Amino acid sequence: MPDHMDKILHDRAMQPTQEDLEIEAERLQDKLNQIDNWCKAYPIEQFPEPDFKEVQKVLKANGMTLGSVSASNYRHVLDGIMKIVESEDE
Repeated sequence: MPDHMDKILHDRAMQPTQEDLEIEAERLQDKLNQIDNWCKAYPIEQFPEPDFKEVQKVLKANGMTLGSVSASNYRHVLDGIMKIVESEDE
């Protein structure tokens, strides 16, 4: 899938205007701000780090691993970031 700037260049016969570049910069800054806001959503003061050795014991006792839970969480975060990056502007 071509990115937004490719579409601008194609539509403008490969010559983006200053306004096109400013619009693209603003669009990308908005996406970066969304990602930054998400990064700040779980402050350590409200969500302290758990005792991972204890978590691992509890998970293992219930047939799960810390690795599988961690991988699931990372996939969720990366999927969310990808949705922001790939979202079309309205």
